[in-house]
Amino acid sequence: WDHIYLMAPTKEVQKQEYGLVDTTYLKEFPPLEYFKDRPGRSALILDDVHLLELSTKGSPSQKELCNRICGHLSTHHEGGLSIFIANQVWTAIPPSLRKLMSHIVLFPNRIARDSIGHIARGCMLTKRDLERCCDMCTGDSYASLLITNEPDGRARVRINGVDPVPGIS
Repeated sequence: WDHIYLMAPTKEVQKQEYGLVDTTYLKEFPPLEYFKDRPGRSALILDDVHLLELSTKGSPSQKELCNRICGHLSTHHEGGLSIFIANQVWTAIPPSLRKLMSHIVLFPNRIARDSIGHIARGCMLTKRDLERCCDMCTGDSYASLLITNEPDGRARVRINGVDPVPGIS
């Protein structure tokens, strides 16, 4: 990427968790012109940002800017703007943003089983399929599922981002 932007609860996260990556720290969502003035392949990382608590004050508000950046700018930025949302709680990501997500990484061994039906709907999978995928992630507590909602010729669901889960399209 030509530019990597990071939003997190504190600036210390930039040094601690992203110390090896050259990031530009953003305290809040900037106006759309901010990205327009920085063309090229870009990434925006939202790490534990409280998206449900964004301010609705101002014009445009932080909530409006978030929705515009994730929904419009992500596909219309010169060079592309990839958006990564890192959050430990599925319901902390507003449904309006979940619908826009192209890739989802889940850690099944850290998910409450009674929430699988809700998560499955957001991932556009059946509860039964997601349960089956989660059951394939045994042993390693950091085993993950990569779910792709953009057709790219590879398996839609992959264990640890590599091993395809057959039968899911």
